[in-house]
Amino acid sequence: MMRVTSPGLLVTVAITLLSSCSPQQTVTSDVIESATATAHDVSQDVSHDNSFASVPGQYCYLLNNGLLATYLRLTLDNENQVTGDARSSVQNEDATYSTSYVQSFSGVLAKEQAVIDLTTWIEADVETTRTTWTLTNDTLQTNNSILNLTDCEAVDAAFQDHNGLEAKDLLDGANNITTQQVEFESDRRYTTMSNSVVRGDRNVYILDATGGQQMSLTIQASEDSATFDVISPSGYILAFSAVDETIPLPHTGEYKVVVAGTRGNSAYDLFMSVQ
Repeated sequence: MMRVTSPGLLVTVAITLLSSCSPQQTVTSDVIESATATAHDVSQDVSHDNSFASVPGQYCYLLNNGLLATYLRLTLDNENQVTGDARSSVQNEDATYSTSYVQSFSGVLAKEQAVIDLTTWIEADVETTRTTWTLTNDTLQTNNSILNLTDCEAVDAAFQDHNGLEAKDLLDGANNITTQQVEFESDRRYTTMSNSVVRGDRNVYILDATGGQQMSLTIQASEDSATFDVISPSGYILAFSAVDETIPLPHTGEYKVVVAGTRGNSAYDLFMSVQ
């Protein structure tokens, strides 16, 4: 088993396990689950010669070797475009150290090879790499690890908050979505956005922030008729249906503040600051 004896090295290993950095020891999963067919994924459509069938749909993979646990979802469209995300945790009992990291990716599949642009958020750092993965009947293979095809229901929970929601759920049901970039003045890191939102619509404010900073938000509306959600660059739901929150920011990148009305047409003032 791979052994890691320092936090710095552990972070390096965590990033490279799904990237194309120099080959290290191949990691194979101790948890090998057979692929099961569901209406949600396309596990039943692969061929029997272990070659990847390139059937459009969602594929889910799992790795758990005692040191690293990774849950990965990959979607293939009709033009062989690949998108997806992954959640991983690293636990090194000998070093009494643990961490977690989040990844999103996109790329193109050619036969069994996918060229992937991979973004990794780990602690306060963000890194973008290009790598190549190999897909087979029942595995996803990187330079450093082998993930096993599994039922998507076994993976989805890793991407949900305590309410069973994912970031995409906060916007999927909206009738209309209005997006605005938030730019702070050079001498201050706070602002107030005044607007209105119709019930069923969403106003989305996008602002850049750095992992380790703190975001404070307060929304004021007549009869408390507006609330906000906060989504991290990596897809974490940091606040849900809130009116007053101070949030430590886990990752670097674009944060989304999603304002929703609870009745009629709600006028509101949204104060936000990042320190």
